[in-house]
Amino acid sequence: MLGWRKKTILFIFSQAITLFGSSIVQMAIIWQVALETSSGLWVTLLTLSSTIPQMILSFLEEHGRIGIHGNGY
Repeated sequence: MLGWRKKTILFIFSQAITLFGSSIVQMAIIWQVALETSSGLWVTLLTLSSTIPQMILSFLEEHGRIGIHGNGY
């Protein structure tokens, strides 16, 4: 059985890989929209709609409005 340290390192590493993969997919979608529409407006709207929720959640979590479990602790 894995010790808690190995489990923690494995969890953090897997989360980093997942976050990296999600960022790549997000960028690919934005790139595809840029190629298909050739519209700076659509690219801007898509970029903002995918970035603003992340910024809001990061801000709220950092300032103690919500915790990791959503209960403020």
